[in-house]
Amino acid sequence: SEYRRQIQSLTCEVDALKGT
Repeated sequence: SEYRRQIQSLTCEVDALKGT
């Protein structure tokens, strides 16, 4: 559960960077 949450957080950050 915690692992998946960390992955989602990372994905969100990556998405933000890609959006730039």
